[in-house]
Amino acid sequence: MTLLNEPLLTLELTRGEFCPPSGAAYVYGAETEERASLDEEWCSRAVASGVGLVSIAAQLPDDMVLSSHAYGFEDEVINAWDAGALEEMLLRLGSPLYLDITGLMYRSWAPILRAAVRLEIETYVVYVEPNEYRRNPDPAQGLIFDLSARIQGVAPLPGFVTLRRPRHPEDSCFIALLGFEGARFGYILDELEAVPTKTVPIVGVPGFRADYPFFAYSGNRVQLESDFLASRVRFAKANCPFDAFHMLHEIANDYQGDFLRVAPIGTKPHGLGAVLFAMARSGRVELVYDHPIRSEKNTRGEARLCVYDVHRFVSSDLYREVGAYSPARRAPAS
Repeated sequence: MTLLNEPLLTLELTRGEFCPPSGAAYVYGAETEERASLDEEWCSRAVASGVGLVSIAAQLPDDMVLSSHAYGFEDEVINAWDAGALEEMLLRLGSPLYLDITGLMYRSWAPILRAAVRLEIETYVVYVEPNEYRRNPDPAQGLIFDLSARIQGVAPLPGFVTLRRPRHPEDSCFIALLGFEGARFGYILDELEAVPTKTVPIVGVPGFRADYPFFAYSGNRVQLESDFLASRVRFAKANCPFDAFHMLHEIANDYQGDFLRVAPIGTKPHGLGAVLFAMARSGRVELVYDHPIRSEKNTRGEARLCVYDVHRFVSSDLYREVGAYSPARRAPAS
């Protein structure tokens, strides 16, 4: 089946309306943003419904610390680079798995997701949109909101090391999924020495809010005005990983034969789409991530809660690149 023939893959609701089914494992980050915190009432309701809660209580550079009364984890340390340990942990949790990425760093949730898909676990990803971002009181160029304190530098995510890479920049297409932080976009452009004519930005449209795409353009103005990058901007719904995946697929078709370097530096749902794309097209895609250190309390409140049916998506023709999305069915270049 194609995506057009499949049931809706995204569910949007409030935290109060949401509860995983009995027998599900719910993995979440416990130490970061306010909107990632689970209040006592919600936890009590979930546990009473038969949901097993798993808290990632600490996220270290290479390790994560798990705590769960339901599954017997007591400050258990798991190395994010150890695929075997991750799979063993997931088999212990069983199915279905609900992975709440709201408060998790990329280096934590991306390898967990990769292992879950490899094990064919029924997996759903949860993300809570912020009600608002904290504005920077003294904004420099490209820093409208106070989101990141600093950048640690470009380095692979656990499980996503790329060994195959073209020798010449002209053989690569660079795709940046943009947020508000033009400084991050500029940093990666400089690091990669990307070819301007093969650089494609993606902006989240529609945004979480109607005015957010304008902030994205404003935050990235210097980079977008350089080398006419604004003329190559593409769009994907800001809170939809599957729309982002589809746009990445379209860009890949437009740059057939090129290696793809994808930088998920915008919304976390777009980041989810990029991670799924790297998993699906592993021989042709490299994830480029700059590992920002987030500012404390950089968001306020919570808005929509989104549940993404990853399990069904990875069975789709789009993900598997078959049927209407098969390379053999692409129109030849004119």
